[in-house]
Amino acid sequence: MSLSFGEYLRELRELKDLSLNQLAEKSGVSNAQISRIENGLRELPRPETIKKLAQGLNVPATELMEKAGYFDGLNEEKKAGVKNYFQIQENLDDKLRDLVTAAFDSGKKTKVFETIDKHFGEDLIHYMEERELDKFPTTLNGIIEFLIDYDMSMESKADFINLLKNKTRLEIKESSASYTTERELFDKSLELSDKEIKKRFDFKVDGRELTEEEFARMIAAVRSDRQYREDIK
Repeated sequence: MSLSFGEYLRELRELKDLSLNQLAEKSGVSNAQISRIENGLRELPRPETIKKLAQGLNVPATELMEKAGYFDGLNEEKKAGVKNYFQIQENLDDKLRDLVTAAFDSGKKTKVFETIDKHFGEDLIHYMEERELDKFPTTLNGIIEFLIDYDMSMESKADFINLLKNKTRLEIKESSASYTTERELFDKSLELSDKEIKKRFDFKVDGRELTEEEFARMIAAVRSDRQYREDIK
């Protein structure tokens, strides 16, 4: 008999030798919420929650999403496309984290604040109001939490990365996983139009086809990042 998602999560947490409190600290998901998920007292967690749990458990988010049933009903080709989509999101998050950390470590945190203010503008006010904050976080962890957890499109994340790179003149090491993921998705289709790429890969997220706007943002994010790498060669 297959395990429910909650049972699988508890088994994985115990395999990692983590208590509820330890996983809560590592993931940013409350121990009460984790307990409800593990005991089947909560509906299917949102992708954002699964992503945080995956980070705390040090496993790919797509692994947990598959166990949670997000890919049910998809054939292998479509499932691979959705997994790659989420992997690109994770790779952008890694780049954000590494770049901001490098900026803080090199004494350029003022550049980070300037770039955030320029890129997000009034959205910063909404963010603080939603979380009932008196002021915007200034610590490294606070900045990273904002950039990773804030509801940003991939295009917006890629734009912010490029802005911060230009402002700080810092470079971050590209992971082989990031390159492989982009190659799997796009290098085989370099001569295809956006419409042909969309038709070929037939992307779905949470069981629904990507809208034209969502697909355009995904393509734009990768191409923006590629263009930046070409410009600095």
